[in-house]
Amino acid sequence: MGDFITMPKLGMTMTEGKIVKWLACEGERIGKGDSIFEVETDKTSLEADALTGGVLLKIYRKEGETVPVNSPVAFVGEEGEMIPDVGNETVFQEENTAPGQQKQACDYDLIVVGAGPGGYVCALRAAQLGAKVAVVERDMPGGTCLNRGCIPTKAYYESARRWREVWDCAQFGIEIQDASFHWERVLERKNGIVDRLRIGIETLLRKNGIERINGNAVIRKADTVEVDGKTYRCRHIVLATGAKAAHAVATAEQLQTTDTVLDMGQLPDSIAIIGGGVIGCEMASILNAFGVRVTIIEALLRILPAMDEEVADCLLKEMRKNGIEVLTGTTCKSITKSGEGYRVVLEDGQEIMPEMVLEAVGRVPECAAFEGLGVELSPEGYVKTDEWMRTSIPTVYAIGDVNGRFQLAHAASAQGILAAEHMFADQKPAAMEMVIPACVFAELEIACAGITEQEAKEKGIPVKVSKFPYSANGKALAMGAGKGFVKVIADERWGEILGVHIIGEGASSLIGEAVMAMRCEATADAAGEAVHAHPTLSEALMEAFLGAGKGALHQ
Repeated sequence: MGDFITMPKLGMTMTEGKIVKWLACEGERIGKGDSIFEVETDKTSLEADALTGGVLLKIYRKEGETVPVNSPVAFVGEEGEMIPDVGNETVFQEENTAPGQQKQACDYDLIVVGAGPGGYVCALRAAQLGAKVAVVERDMPGGTCLNRGCIPTKAYYESARRWREVWDCAQFGIEIQDASFHWERVLERKNGIVDRLRIGIETLLRKNGIERINGNAVIRKADTVEVDGKTYRCRHIVLATGAKAAHAVATAEQLQTTDTVLDMGQLPDSIAIIGGGVIGCEMASILNAFGVRVTIIEALLRILPAMDEEVADCLLKEMRKNGIEVLTGTTCKSITKSGEGYRVVLEDGQEIMPEMVLEAVGRVPECAAFEGLGVELSPEGYVKTDEWMRTSIPTVYAIGDVNGRFQLAHAASAQGILAAEHMFADQKPAAMEMVIPACVFAELEIACAGITEQEAKEKGIPVKVSKFPYSANGKALAMGAGKGFVKVIADERWGEILGVHIIGEGASSLIGEAVMAMRCEATADAAGEAVHAHPTLSEALMEAFLGAGKGALHQ
């Protein structure tokens, strides 16, 4: 994809620059770092360098013109590539304005459509870099993550975990009698946490001068966003519209989805969860802890198909041990109402009669707001982006669930920061391969980063695999948490850490160290030789690193 050359910001107070002389011509191939035009500010004259290489396809601004900082002055790409008109002298002109008449100025440097963890973080970073920013949101700030996903489920998970500890406290010599839980208080606590964090986001947006526009966005042009009939002009747009719950079962019945199940006023006696992925496993574990009879129905041959097979098998054993029924390799043939519940008929002939049915078969991109824009989509309907999150329209970026790279809140935030810095930072960020961790909060916590052992084999990478059990870690035994293990996959040739997979107590916290080691390109030996405090769970990670290198001490 091509890239714009923009008027650089050469000083903290610089707001515009004058193009004195072009040092390159249209059609000429330029390299990254080549000087392409002379710019004059109120303080000095300097040569502006190209931040990307290619053919100088279009010069938008003439010598002698004064141009605001961050505004496009030229476009670099490859021969035959479509040259956008964004940035040319008519781009912000009203459609009915005759040539030579006054152009309409932009309302904003950036409009972000969607205030989820990708959108609001992108807006904050852009505002910090001096951009005038607005965020359009039709619902509440925080997106799916805060309102219907990560935060509500973790609030429930913590209540469920504490309730499990009540069951298990006898092993610590503690007896508790007549313990009970109150679902309405669990629900109230969850809502309180969500409300508090939502207020925090609104405060951050306000403190950073970001305008919040409430309503439904419609985007037909790369410089215009319509919200409930009102039009806003902008230089850049970020699509952060997220995803919505997918449906895999053709039925006339009203089933629970991840958008509705987290606000149920009372617990059902039993539930069938369609889908054994992250959402299905997390909800199964939460509801099972509170005494709901749970059945998971998974079409594939195992739960958590994207994760390490040994990790998934370990969780499956623990779920079944705790009474969760897991049916794999089968799908739902039909779902109908039956009395106070449902009659679920599976393809293999089994019948289940749950009080509630939850569809947890994943999510699909939410693209309704920009259907008329013309950005390129993948066959699955996700917005295609380059390494800086730009779409096929260079001034339009797409971050988070809508681009399909990772359906994870922290990945969306990282992409949002990358996009904002690519648009507005003086020094454009280098594209890099992000190490993105993923976590599952289930019967046992799971966390992973990098590739699995199976993926390494499929890629033909010679690997050394090391596994260290929690049952050999002193702190884990003291905590009564001896189930699980740490698994490290390293390149056998030079010790590079390719993947880390953890199942057990504190996995979601331990994975941060693994991500840092991988981000810094530490070898397994280097990561394992770092001194870890004793007694801590992190020693299990240390031992696994050493086992993938020169050899662990206690294996």
